[in-house]
Amino acid sequence: MKRNRIMIKVIRDIIVTVLILGLPLLSGVWWKSNQEVKRLREDKAALQEGITLFKTRDSLNAASVLRIKQERDEFKQYNAGLNQTVESLNIKLKRLQSASQTAVETKYEVKVQIKDSIVIRDSVPELIKCLSYKDAWIDIEGCFGIDDTTFSPLIVSRDTIKQFVDRVPRQFWFIKYGTKGIRQTIVTSNPYSKPVYTEYIELKR
Repeated sequence: MKRNRIMIKVIRDIIVTVLILGLPLLSGVWWKSNQEVKRLREDKAALQEGITLFKTRDSLNAASVLRIKQERDEFKQYNAGLNQTVESLNIKLKRLQSASQTAVETKYEVKVQIKDSIVIRDSVPELIKCLSYKDAWIDIEGCFGIDDTTFSPLIVSRDTIKQFVDRVPRQFWFIKYGTKGIRQTIVTSNPYSKPVYTEYIELKR
């Protein structure tokens, strides 16, 4: 009987020891699993929400999108274009923290007065038509060919794209709490330009 009690005590001590030693490991596995579920939930919300296009108070065009967080092998698999650019820049994927890309469409509707100019051709002055337009965002200069069938303008367009990354809180009625996701917002400074696509990818560490 005494021997059995000793065996039970030894077994109990072994079980307690295993539980104590295994608790940090189980906690780590649970935490990692919980973080992965959270990441997938945020990525799903980002994909469902898509891109939001809007205008700022200054009437500039802007776009915002929630962050997508990916493993490095996922980034390589699902973002071939970005990954190719990363390789061409000689950046190691294991050191990459985030990547974003934005497509901007620029449309100009300008009225330009055509002026006559004189050029010397074979010592003979000839009349050609030229145009010139300049503002803070675009320069257009060019002349028509002698036969008025060709036009070779020089067009210079200027823009500055500003990027902002902020935390989006969850909201219950008027109470904001926690974090729903990370959002990237880009704004074009050129009023002729507007973003048509943007994405923001952050790689897991």
